[in-house]
Amino acid sequence: VTGMFRGIDMALAVTVPSVSISVGVYRTLCDRWSDGPPMATSFMAGGLSGIAGSTLTFPMDVLRRRLQVMSMGPNLPRRGWVREAAHIWHAEGALGFWRGLTPELAKVFPSVAITFMTFEWLRVKLFSP
Repeated sequence: VTGMFRGIDMALAVTVPSVSISVGVYRTLCDRWSDGPPMATSFMAGGLSGIAGSTLTFPMDVLRRRLQVMSMGPNLPRRGWVREAAHIWHAEGALGFWRGLTPELAKVFPSVAITFMTFEWLRVKLFSP
């Protein structure tokens, strides 16, 4: 049973700040772009907010993914997050914490944009008089 929750601490350490940043940026952008078409505004604000949240938390996400992969095979090194962060820093430098950012952002923009646009559409359909 404990194996089911391995890595949940790092997953929460990445997800909670990322979603919090995303929602904050989304609300700010929607307020600034309130005169635009609602669904287009929601789509663009959602996509950009996803980019902000993901970019700001990406180094922690790199650590989370590496720690998850380490637990997949018996021949892979086993390190905690502090030792893995030190390993990345010494082996790859600061840029190692940003490896894979481009495909991440290519995934995040449309998925978060569609999520927020769908949220707004449902909110209007279900809760508007």
